[in-house]
Amino acid sequence: MHPTWPIVRRLLKSALALGIAGFASLVLLIAIFDFRYIQPRLPAMHRILADASRENRHPPAVIRQLLTTTHRGSSTSYQVYRLISYRIGDDGPRRFPWRQMKEILWSKLLQVHFDAEAIDALYCTLEYNGQDYGADQLAQRLYSKPLGQLSPEEAATVVAIFRAPRRMLDDQVSRERIRDHLLAEMKASSAH
Repeated sequence: MHPTWPIVRRLLKSALALGIAGFASLVLLIAIFDFRYIQPRLPAMHRILADASRENRHPPAVIRQLLTTTHRGSSTSYQVYRLISYRIGDDGPRRFPWRQMKEILWSKLLQVHFDAEAIDALYCTLEYNGQDYGADQLAQRLYSKPLGQLSPEEAATVVAIFRAPRRMLDDQVSRERIRDHLLAEMKASSAH
């Protein structure tokens, strides 16, 4: 046996022990964050979903596809975190880099507590639409029909307005350009 082999073995065992301890510490910190910041707000989030219109609570497939397209294939959970923190409150750290870490943890833990449809439902319920809140309310105001009965073009218009509600409602050219872009992106992503 080479004389350095026992040293290498001890170093590998130490590294493995440190890795396991580090992973366990990370899991513990995430659990503490969940217990401190997410768990107390879950009842309010469930109440928001329970009070939402049926259309916002169960967004149609085309709306969900458009949300995925507008958020570049990622979950809407990051946007939902921002909406929840505005609506329910957020007493977490506000300084860089802790704020960014908190936002990432919120986003990921929302995906643990809610499925993708519920996250999209929270988004459809909480998003400002230029006058009040919610995708279904905007659909009713613009087209006098519920969210589930919109054509793909109308649904894309609703999602486009969420980007900048006041500006999009006033600027038809920008609204139509973004609507067309969303429809093209959705068509391209469904072709793959």
